[in-house]
Amino acid sequence: MTSRGKAKGLQAQRSDVATGGAAVESRMAMASAEMSYSSPLPPPELLAAYARVSPQAVDRLIAIIEHQQAQRHERALLGMRADVRVTYIAQFTAAAVSIVALYIGARLIESGSWKAGGAALMAPLMAMLIPILRGTPTRR
Repeated sequence: MTSRGKAKGLQAQRSDVATGGAAVESRMAMASAEMSYSSPLPPPELLAAYARVSPQAVDRLIAIIEHQQAQRHERALLGMRADVRVTYIAQFTAAAVSIVALYIGARLIESGSWKAGGAALMAPLMAMLIPILRGTPTRR
């Protein structure tokens, strides 16, 4: 690149304005600010600024926040219902297994196999008693 090309490049990068014979260099500065808040709604000053830009902006923003809150509540409710369903299934399965084990234990004792029958009877009884004695773990 020639010196003339370099000079043109410099002129393109600088914006010199000739005023009264003196060259004044104008520069453009850019500032940015960051704001954070913890509530779903922005602070009132920011809401007022939105309202100045668009009168419907605040109503739309509130509608969006209400919709998000309704979705969060629905997800929480679905999660609780799923927990209840899983608990019922687990209880039913445990009861069914215990009844089968008690039946097998009683049949073994009836047939003369006392040790095997006693073990078959004690297993579901202990499985039911241990959680009662230890307590249930807290939900996370």
